[in-house]
Amino acid sequence: MPSVDKDIAMPEEQDLSERPTRESSVLPNNDIAVDTNEGDSACGSGDDNTTVEEQIVNNVIIVREEKLTTDVEFVPVGSDLSSSSSDLEAAEKTADQDDRQRRDPNEVDWDGPDDPKYPMNWPRWRKSWIIVILSVLRLLMWANFSPYDDLPLPLARLQDSQKLTCITLDTLSISIFMLGVGAGPLLFAPLSELYGRNLIYHLSNFFFSISSVGCARAPSLKSLIGFRLIAGIAGSAVISNGGGTIADIVPKESRGLITTLMVLGQLIGPVIGPTVGGYVSQGVGWRWIFWLLTIVSGAFTCLGFIFLRETHPPTLLKWKAARLRKETGNKLLYHKGKSSVPQKQLFMEACQRPLRMLFTNPVIFMVSIYIALVLGYAYILFTSFAFVFQQQYGFGEGTTGLLYFGIGIGMLVALVWMSRYSDRIFAQKERQMGRSKAEFRLIPLLYGTFFIPVGFIIYGWAIQFHVYWVVPIFGTMLMGVGTVLALVVTQTYLIDAFTVHAASANAANSPIRCLAAALLPLSGTSLYDALTFGWGNTMLALIALIFSVLPWITYRYGEQLRARYTADTK
Repeated sequence: MPSVDKDIAMPEEQDLSERPTRESSVLPNNDIAVDTNEGDSACGSGDDNTTVEEQIVNNVIIVREEKLTTDVEFVPVGSDLSSSSSDLEAAEKTADQDDRQRRDPNEVDWDGPDDPKYPMNWPRWRKSWIIVILSVLRLLMWANFSPYDDLPLPLARLQDSQKLTCITLDTLSISIFMLGVGAGPLLFAPLSELYGRNLIYHLSNFFFSISSVGCARAPSLKSLIGFRLIAGIAGSAVISNGGGTIADIVPKESRGLITTLMVLGQLIGPVIGPTVGGYVSQGVGWRWIFWLLTIVSGAFTCLGFIFLRETHPPTLLKWKAARLRKETGNKLLYHKGKSSVPQKQLFMEACQRPLRMLFTNPVIFMVSIYIALVLGYAYILFTSFAFVFQQQYGFGEGTTGLLYFGIGIGMLVALVWMSRYSDRIFAQKERQMGRSKAEFRLIPLLYGTFFIPVGFIIYGWAIQFHVYWVVPIFGTMLMGVGTVLALVVTQTYLIDAFTVHAASANAANSPIRCLAAALLPLSGTSLYDALTFGWGNTMLALIALIFSVLPWITYRYGEQLRARYTADTK
């Protein structure tokens, strides 16, 4: 019986140690070629024209020899060396069965790749309910920063005593809210990877609704700002953990579409909020903005308790192992992937992971910087619309709210385009290159980076020269397109690039992103006062153009950088 040379080098690009399904693959007809003489074929011809099937089989035999010490009888090469695809599939199924037989009987895993309890295999209606509920909760969270100019007398007196203008008060409220949105994911994302998504969703949704009640009944400016901070922290869970949920239940080829639909709520919220808030404030007072948010968010929180299901696979396996231990009385059962590290240490490592990923992984850092700039610019627009159009065009409060639909239409156009073509572009690039990598997700953004600087130039100079108001609104539409491309593309990219820790990867950019969204709007009106609308927006456009190189660098070198700094994401 021939022996297998253990010194044969394995191809570097194939990590067969992580592919248990092929460790003991033997074709059904036993036509296996074995290299026993320093790379010569089993027939001794030494011919280099080895077929793909031969190479795969050689690899399988080597792995089997490395892992198993039992003797295996190999049949010499027959005439049917290039096996059919059906033979290979049968061999892989046989290997799967052998692997399950050799596995530790106390290890609890899924009941095969078609296990209906595995989140990827859930029915479409269940996945759809989860996506819809999370999308609406995102919309409500972002609609929560509606302006409220019609302050009651106690707050108005406090406002005057602190020499705060109405514009400063609105901007301060949004900035405090965004600080909460930036801080929350640093805790919620790692906790969801330890204890599951659902628990975090339910708790955060509940406290978001409670904080809206607090805002509605706030007796002072300080209490109002405090509840706004709590609302930002609680509402951030649906943002940071949404990417993780998508990674749990949506296959890679469909993630572009689903991410687009989920981001829809995040982008439409800031448009609907000021529009509805302006009319509600005029009609029944600013407090009813928050009462309305309380009613709607409370309703969807209840729907979440009914329809949201745990999607985190490791958490589901942990529950399955606990149930089986109780049913069988076997205390030795444990779930696949269970760590021997103490729970306290796991918790500390999980909480540190987002910041560690941000400051040690250059891919996440570059993406975070660009997203921070884009969102900061978007909130400069949101917080300055009322000031700009009331001063330059004499619009009223309610009419000013309608102007947000300009940027909203741009966002909607980009969302429709992304929903149709994002996954197609990714699949086409995969076929063209013959392989898959997460950086292919960035292709739409590479050319979309120019929408924001062009939009700012049109917007700024049209306002400067009092051009008909449709022209600056067209500029905001272009900025809406660029904003959507940046948010959807980068979020989908982070999900594909850091699937296991997708929630932490998305949470990693929250501090910089939300810090920019909190601070940049505070300088918006000062910038326009110092440089005028034309030159102020031109400066913003030039900065955006400079930072547009970051997506190109990530596309070109992202794969190498991720491979080099992979240890920092664990």
